[in-house]
Amino acid sequence: WIEDGLSHELDLGTMCSGTDGPVLVWQAFGHIAEHLLGARLRIKHHFSCEKKPAKQQSIMQMFDVPCVFEDCCELQGKTASECRSQTKQPVPDVAVLLAGFPCTDVSSQNRLGNTPENRSCIGRADLRIGAVFAAICQHIDAHKSQMQSIILENVCDLARPPRDGNTITGPTTCQS
Repeated sequence: WIEDGLSHELDLGTMCSGTDGPVLVWQAFGHIAEHLLGARLRIKHHFSCEKKPAKQQSIMQMFDVPCVFEDCCELQGKTASECRSQTKQPVPDVAVLLAGFPCTDVSSQNRLGNTPENRSCIGRADLRIGAVFAAICQHIDAHKSQMQSIILENVCDLARPPRDGNTITGPTTCQS
């Protein structure tokens, strides 16, 4: 997005990233890039998606984002329910998707986080983390023609095998 001191606009969407903290990080990165490289990284925040109403309100107050979608499970389609208008709105294609998903089901801080049932929830697309991860993958599959980068955030324990040594976590939910 930054080449030879030229400025580019980054088309960005966020899914389930809480209060969209990653957008603030990208904005800070843009200021650093301008200072160090002389290039301005402009961010166009096309959409956010958050299920919790309090976080939806925070996002709408903190960011000038055109669409705040209510449910990531709808984002694989062409339209989804939008909070502000309370109508179905087109789901924008973006170059960069920043996505997070609930981590409590597999967190080492959760006593159930290392049970085979919890550790395989992504492959089964159940519990909160598995269902949201599946929705993120479905969105990526449906909108991949314009997507250049996907940044997933979560706890590091997700990539570690369970303590019981069982490495079977189930099939992947992403098709490509």
